[in-house]
Order: sequence, then structure tokens, then C-alpha cells
Amino acid sequence: RMQKGCLVGSMALELSASHDVIREHVAGCFDKWAERLTVLIDSALPNCREESGDLANHFISLVEGALLLAKAKQQPELVAKSILQFRDYVQYLIHTQT
Repeated sequence: RMQKGCLVGSMALELSASHDVIREHVAGCFDKWAERLTVLIDSALPNCREESGDLANHFISLVEGALLLAKAKQQPELVAKSILQFRDYVQYLIHTQT
């Protein structure tokens, strides 16, 4: 039985509507994650037609959604499948960024 997930995502889901301080902290955690990913994306895809910040948020949304879906369906392999599909998308962007 899959019980693990993302603490930040769980807090966002459960508490952000009723606790502004927690919502702001959680949003800050996601922002920091996105900032770090944006740096990595910028270095890996310097001429990408996609905005690196948008790709970073796409990845975070994908991971958080995959964790939630995997937990609900009790199919942890959905997380890896989703990340691999994102990898395929990034590889597509690399090959088409001329």
C-alpha cells in the first residue's frame, strides 16, 4: 500500500485554503524548487523555445500530480512513468531547438 508522498504537496492540498501562513510557506517552497530547476533548464536548453520557468513549473506539477495519482490508485510506478514522459518531452525540445 502506497502511503508516501510529498510533504509540501500534502500541506498545500490540505491546509492552504485555511491557513495563509502555511500556504505562503508552501508556495515559497515550490518557488525555490522552480528557481533551482529553472537554472538547470537554462543551462541544459539555452536556446529552448519554451520558457524555462514554465518548464520548471510543468515538471513540479507533473511530479506532484503523479504522486497524488499514484497514491490514489496505489500504483507507485505512475510516478516514474510520468517523469520518463517529461524526459522524452525535454529530449524532443533539445532535438528541435534550432
